[in-house]
Amino acid sequence: FLPRNDDSPPNVNLALGWSIVNPHPLQCGLGAMLYIPVINTGQEWFSTQSGFVKLIVEDIHVRTGTVNAAIEHPIATYRLGPGNLLTIEKGPIYVDEYVGELHRLQVRVDFDNQIEETNEFDNTWFTDYILQIPESGECAIKPTPAPTNTFAPTTEP
Repeated sequence: FLPRNDDSPPNVNLALGWSIVNPHPLQCGLGAMLYIPVINTGQEWFSTQSGFVKLIVEDIHVRTGTVNAAIEHPIATYRLGPGNLLTIEKGPIYVDEYVGELHRLQVRVDFDNQIEETNEFDNTWFTDYILQIPESGECAIKPTPAPTNTFAPTTEP
């Protein structure tokens, strides 16, 4: 135990738990939903200038590093007090490129590092999969909108 002083970093730690992806593996052109547990294992409250912390879900083609789809999600900071666990339902996310190849579905919280944390290494969760052809035999093309460079939460998550 180290005593805290005015220069001590805040005791905040946002961490991601084991997320659920349905369906898994993803199928070309069909939407997948994610259920993502986010917890503050720290002992302090935190805030940001916007009042939100950002979560992002990305589908990455492993061989090329191409981000095929991405969804951002704002989380109100007051919902992640010390010890609070929040499960976020996100999606659907659609992937329609690189069928039969290795993909990584990756989730990151505080991906822009707005919050100083006691552990910056548990903000990411991922699962690898091979993108499948649906039973119909056709890839229904319905891509997820590309991420924007602006962040403007409009509704309470």
